[in-house]
Amino acid sequence: MSKLFVLTLFSILFSNYDATAQIGKEAWHWQFGYHQAINFDTGVPITDTGLFIAGEGNATISDRNTGELLFATNSTEVYDKTGQIMPNGTGLFWTLFHNSSSVNNS
Repeated sequence: MSKLFVLTLFSILFSNYDATAQIGKEAWHWQFGYHQAINFDTGVPITDTGLFIAGEGNATISDRNTGELLFATNSTEVYDKTGQIMPNGTGLFWTLFHNSSSVNNS
């Protein structure tokens, strides 16, 4: 991809973006990469140490009303807010077939 295309795409997508314009607070915590996290609970993005290593397919869920982190997944395991694997949080359906969430089956 050309740099100009990527720059144009980001300019269009995020030119009027307001991180505090969420309906609820369920997206206040982001987990990604190698133990990386961003927390939006103060209204300003703050970097933090993440719960896990995730190359792709990760997700986090926070309480809709309080913004407290409830659980997160790296598409292989599901972790609670303390970083412990939750009961039945391993052997997710997709990982039975492949450990990548973006595998191309064509």
